[in-house]
Amino acid sequence: MTVAAEDRKVDLVQRLAAEAKKRVGLDDSESAAHFVWRYFALVAPDDIIYTNFDTLLGGALSLWEFGKVRQPGTPNVRLFNPSVEKNGWALEHTIIEVVNDDMPFIVDSLNMTANRIGMTVEITIHPVFRVRRDSSGVHHPPWLPSSR
Repeated sequence: MTVAAEDRKVDLVQRLAAEAKKRVGLDDSESAAHFVWRYFALVAPDDIIYTNFDTLLGGALSLWEFGKVRQPGTPNVRLFNPSVEKNGWALEHTIIEVVNDDMPFIVDSLNMTANRIGMTVEITIHPVFRVRRDSSGVHHPPWLPSSR
């Protein structure tokens, strides 16, 4: 009996969420696990089920950490090549992380810009969350799915 790709994805994300809980500490464990579920919710199974577990977890927790603090109206943007030494996980590709207010077509614009300068986009993971932030820009759980 073969396991459907969607079932494999659910099992993988369940394991990723459980590992995320262990890696971030007790205070943030539920928030990190919920974020991991939402992060991968709209990703096609074939885009992740053949990818290294540590790469998937590293990418998700990287964005989770990066999005914890952001001033409204000011995007957080970073490009980097993750390495075990600097980031605790590695990938041979460049990562572009963006945390911003809701902006229609931002993903399309970023992908077109990357293509225009000769970059090949291997995968786009585009979770959309509604978040509450305090006056200093700190996110307060939970990570909520967007209503759009």
